[in-house]
Amino acid sequence: MIGIRQKGKFLHYFEFIFKEIDLIMEKQV
Repeated sequence: MIGIRQKGKFLHYFEFIFKEIDLIMEKQV
């Protein structure tokens, strides 16, 4: 079972990745 704290880290990591993708997309347009 995944702990709440571990899940929080995972979600934060995904949030960081999506922000990076957004920046890349903005540069390409």
